[in-house]
Amino acid sequence: MTVAWKIQQGVYTCLCGLGFVAAFLPIYGHLRAWNSSTVLWSLWCGLGGLVFFINGIVWHDNVENWAPVWCDIVTRFNHVQAIGILTATALLNHRLYKVFKMSSAGKVNMNKQAMMLFDIGVGLGVPTTFAGTYWFIQGHRFNIVEGIGCQPATPTTLIWLLTFGVWPIIISFISACFGVMTIHLFVRHRRSLSGLLPQASTNTPDFDSNLYTRLMIFASVDAFLTLPLTVVILTVPPLKTDWYPYRGLADLHLDFSRIGVFTADTVWYSVPGSVTFQLLLPAASTIASSFVFFIFFGNTKEARATYRGAWLYVGGWLLWISRQIRSCVHHLLSSRMETLTDRDVQGTKATGLPAEAPQSSHRIVSLCFARPPLSSNTELEGLGTLDDFETRSMTEQP
Repeated sequence: MTVAWKIQQGVYTCLCGLGFVAAFLPIYGHLRAWNSSTVLWSLWCGLGGLVFFINGIVWHDNVENWAPVWCDIVTRFNHVQAIGILTATALLNHRLYKVFKMSSAGKVNMNKQAMMLFDIGVGLGVPTTFAGTYWFIQGHRFNIVEGIGCQPATPTTLIWLLTFGVWPIIISFISACFGVMTIHLFVRHRRSLSGLLPQASTNTPDFDSNLYTRLMIFASVDAFLTLPLTVVILTVPPLKTDWYPYRGLADLHLDFSRIGVFTADTVWYSVPGSVTFQLLLPAASTIASSFVFFIFFGNTKEARATYRGAWLYVGGWLLWISRQIRSCVHHLLSSRMETLTDRDVQGTKATGLPAEAPQSSHRIVSLCFARPPLSSNTELEGLGTLDDFETRSMTEQP
């Protein structure tokens, strides 16, 4: 294995980890605003990046079957992750369409709880349905590819096309339709919406007109870019690969417990480029989706205030813990030294009285780590919830 391969695999693993971080950084603000569709997008992208990151570390230079149960779980997750991201995108565009449609009709009060339940039901129910049908297109247990880890074992068959292959294109088409209708509503009722969105922002504290502007741009990108890319990505590689003739489940599941093992020399240097493309496509799409999500929602003023508040909150507690540890060490050393002083030893010999007993360990620990009451004289004054720090950070910004 060459050094160049190790560098490429390391870059791949690092990008997966960065994708996980980029997807989860802005999630707190969307949870507060009850933006369930964007939270689902963040979860599917972030968890996908985490899975690929762990697989890249565990199987970076080997093909050993270290964790068969883990592979059974993540292969099903990887199978439906793209469906989950596309479904979250469709739900986001559907939410935008509903918001602008209600705003164009003069309605600014939205039933957020009902919309959230609908988003969660569809955003988790659709991928779960495809996970349930995975067994019908599964050729054997799973594959292990060096440098990537566990991979689903789904040969290209007619059943695969009907139960999975065509559905990402259908979901992308539905999402693009909602995106086009949202853009049409926005352009048609631009003047009325420009007055209603600030009104909705005033009546609803979590309603942010700037957020919906970013979502509008996101809908435009999804409508005119995601659908064509999905069609190309999901149609070109299967056309260049050999289709497995479907003869029933008995033939498809022959030697079902088999685990395919593919070393780096076999996969990256001896197979056609279309196969390599299909292997890297899930991770590449996850990384790209995570960074797109961060570009749209992770660099806003509200997100930066959240990052600063979280940093102050965590940093304050880490500072307090470090000082308590130093105080604890000081108490332990002082107690130990007091029992070993020459004065105590000489006093014991002269008077026959026992030396001063050291403080008990549980007493020292309680003194070290007991949190002092919050007052104006303590350095912990002002430590509160993350919301307190976020509010303080936003007020301190110029």
